[in-house]
Amino acid sequence: MYLLYNDLTSAHDAQKVFTEIHCLETLNHKHVIKLLGVKNADTHMVLVFEYAGGGDLKQVIYIYFFSRPVIVTFSF
Repeated sequence: MYLLYNDLTSAHDAQKVFTEIHCLETLNHKHVIKLLGVKNADTHMVLVFEYAGGGDLKQVIYIYFFSRPVIVTFSF
């Protein structure tokens, strides 16, 4: 994932990004993808995350909620 420095329009935005990065670097939980490193370049920042197989979260949610039949009952 990369972040363009032009997207950080204020010092407050930059502080929020750096706080988020610090939280992700210190977080260690089996259900959260680990942030492995941050690389700075002149115009952008690259965030390196661990590999997560099995597709993206959007795909998993879609399959879980929309691939099974749903029974709806109405009572009046």
